[in-house]
Amino acid sequence: MTKFYKALLTCLIVFGFGSSLMAQDKFWSTHDLGIPLMNTEKAVARTSFPKEFKLFELNLGVMRQELFAVVSPAPSRRSIVISVPNADGQLEQFEVFEASNFEPDLQAMFPQIRAFSGRGITDRYATLKLSISPAGIQTMVFRTERENEFMEPYSGDHRIYAVYRSQRDKGSLPWTCSTDEKNIYNNLNINLPTNPASNNGVLKTMRLAQSCNGEYANWFGAFNSSQVAIVLAAYNNTLTRCNGCY
Repeated sequence: MTKFYKALLTCLIVFGFGSSLMAQDKFWSTHDLGIPLMNTEKAVARTSFPKEFKLFELNLGVMRQELFAVVSPAPSRRSIVISVPNADGQLEQFEVFEASNFEPDLQAMFPQIRAFSGRGITDRYATLKLSISPAGIQTMVFRTERENEFMEPYSGDHRIYAVYRSQRDKGSLPWTCSTDEKNIYNNLNINLPTNPASNNGVLKTMRLAQSCNGEYANWFGAFNSSQVAIVLAAYNNTLTRCNGCY
């Protein structure tokens, strides 16, 4: 067998194996058709939505069942392994732990709104932050020496998700912050004490009390006090990503 045919056979085997994994995955399936006819989530219409992304269909019920196995009153395990699609259209595995944002009393009132953290298995330098509610999921994957990646609902029914790389086209949006971040950074360094106190290595948990106005609640579809869970799910999505940064 010539080197050309050996290489071709290897490529076909790898492609077939990758396709088989995608076909057998219990959470995700690829979604390449019907984009122009799809009823999209209204956030997709924002100016900053990326031009390049991959679409995947999620079996939310199965993912919720797997994730919530580690938050039951008497969990048999503290972590699980799940698959998450990346911006290249491939699936990656993460070991996932509960990392909920709500204090215990609030969490007990809204048990279906949760947050999880994951450490990469496929990419051992990757870190996953995942929020989940009855409306679906959102994720952020922190990379090393590569762009971070985001996933959010693409279809209006939150069955189809868009995965894309972090990007920022400075000056392309209607409103742009013109503050020179480099100058701020240099000024902060100048004003720091010569011998700042060292970190004592203690992990601190901050408590947050948060409220919103009517416009914020309306954007997510909440118009009265009985729909507070919708607003809390939106908080949860944002705080999950913020905790990833902090």
